[in-house]
Amino acid sequence: MDYELPRSPIDFGPELHLLCLALRRQASAKDRAALADLVAAGPDWTAVAAEAQRHRVSSLVLAGLQACGASLPPEALNELRRESVRGARRALAQINEIARLGRSFEKAGIPLLVLKGAILSQQLYDDAVLRSARDIDLLVAPEQFAVADELLIAEGYRHTGRDYSRRELDAYRRRIKDLDYINETTGVRLELHHRLTDNQNLLPGDFQRLCRTAEKIIIAQVPVLTLPRDILPVYLCVHGASHGWHRLIWLADFAGSLPNPAAAQASLALAEKFGLGALMLHALALSYVWLGTPVPQDLLRAAGSTHQGRALNRVLAALFSGTFLQGTPRTRGERWRNIWLLRAYTYLAKLDFGYWRSQLARDLVSPADWDMLPLPERLFWLYPLLRPFGWLLRRPDRADDSK
Repeated sequence: MDYELPRSPIDFGPELHLLCLALRRQASAKDRAALADLVAAGPDWTAVAAEAQRHRVSSLVLAGLQACGASLPPEALNELRRESVRGARRALAQINEIARLGRSFEKAGIPLLVLKGAILSQQLYDDAVLRSARDIDLLVAPEQFAVADELLIAEGYRHTGRDYSRRELDAYRRRIKDLDYINETTGVRLELHHRLTDNQNLLPGDFQRLCRTAEKIIIAQVPVLTLPRDILPVYLCVHGASHGWHRLIWLADFAGSLPNPAAAQASLALAEKFGLGALMLHALALSYVWLGTPVPQDLLRAAGSTHQGRALNRVLAALFSGTFLQGTPRTRGERWRNIWLLRAYTYLAKLDFGYWRSQLARDLVSPADWDMLPLPERLFWLYPLLRPFGWLLRRPDRADDSK
């Protein structure tokens, strides 16, 4: 190939390379042999287990290792099993809660889609507890968001942040797609979404159309609606890219939504309708290199054939060359570097003036600024001007400073 794909996982050490090989759902004989060689070489199994946990792929990695017949040290096997059991218990609690809330939303007459989590695990892997999720993600129509919020409060949830004023909440909802909740009795965390992406110009989603074409998943004997198969790879592409692909579970999910080369072609065609063709090609190439996803060679060649594609590759390679994939950066300088590289990658996702304008407006709105410097309602307009000072004053502990 005459272009440079994002760097190979082997650049980040044998542990991460081992995870990538174990996550390959359509592993070739060569992949299985390479995985067996890595296992035989005796990697740092404590690091393998820790990385699998951080990337939220412990169950998938364990399944991949067992499928290739790898003989693991007992301590490594036990740690992966323990984390898999913890993830399964969390998934089962979420499944029960999804079923309970599904009945409540149906009774209230509020159409509902469930995103990611246990539902996606059932949809992609035919096993609702195979992938671990931090929380439950629910999507409702924008006009029913307030009613859904009241229902969740009545069902025992509370907002994890402070209660916003009406003006703050209006600004929040214009720029941010969801609100966070927790049920203090069960400990279940939940996000209520009113659109698919923070920037509505990135991936527009007609809620009524999504409901009409939604896939029905039966879980805990309750039918649950989730994203239709046609838009699922595009959504997973956008979701992973918006976080710089810094967890392998997002790339594994994306790969899982593309079972064959024809699916890759169809997903690209749909992505192009949203102006996301270059981003989809980039994600396909990344998935091919890291996880062996079946992608036609002409699409791989096209991935690096445009200025946008090459820029996406360069920025992501620069992001991955540091500690971005290994967890929290070690120094303040690395944190700032990651933040600005991730922002550059986000702006490169779609070359569209409307998208860039909305993204800039979103970057100038942060609830963290409201908490750090409370202003009276009449001065609320000052917050976008104060945003750069907020960046400087707050310690950038996360690479993704989106909330």
